[in-house]
Amino acid sequence: MCSLFLTLDAPSQSPLHFCVPNAYICYNTDTDTLDFHMLRDVKKDTEITVSYFQDIYALTQRQRNDRLRKWGFSCTCSACISLPPTSCTLPPDVRREKIKSLFSEVDQFTIARLENSYDPRPDPRGGANISNQEVHVILDNLKEIIRLMKEEGLYGLAMSQLLEDHAPLHDETGNPEARRSQMAEALRIRQRCLGNFHPSTLELQRKIDRLH
Repeated sequence: MCSLFLTLDAPSQSPLHFCVPNAYICYNTDTDTLDFHMLRDVKKDTEITVSYFQDIYALTQRQRNDRLRKWGFSCTCSACISLPPTSCTLPPDVRREKIKSLFSEVDQFTIARLENSYDPRPDPRGGANISNQEVHVILDNLKEIIRLMKEEGLYGLAMSQLLEDHAPLHDETGNPEARRSQMAEALRIRQRCLGNFHPSTLELQRKIDRLH
């Protein structure tokens, strides 16, 4: 795992945008530094690239380039001009549309939980509580989101946050070990994005420690 600490003195020194970036940029409030963390191993002299958008996973090629026009360029990275890798089962835009749709379903579920004072047990009075079966559906959706994001090469903070936020659902299905495993994966991704000593990474580590 590699962290790069750079000082950018001019706009021309800013890292390039890439729709499947090899680095993640973040501000560390504890050290007051702007840090670049590599999301994957790269060869020597490989250019560092980042995504200019936090929601890159949900944007199609046209949507990405519509936003990039305000910086005066269009993206010509491999995700925008190349055929998908042979290991992928769907074209990039189809994958990203699917990810966006699944995220929407998960968000609706989260809102419903808050509105209905969620109880995983069926309501004998015929109320609007969300069923255990729906919890399993959401967990399946989460697995599909993560699979598609990995297939697209989109390792980012959104993936880590998604895993952390919904890990408690495994307790409701009687599988606390799956919760711990999901939290551990969220931590590994966060360490990649933010480093081992970022406040957000340390807080997630403390949450995991409390589970044991």
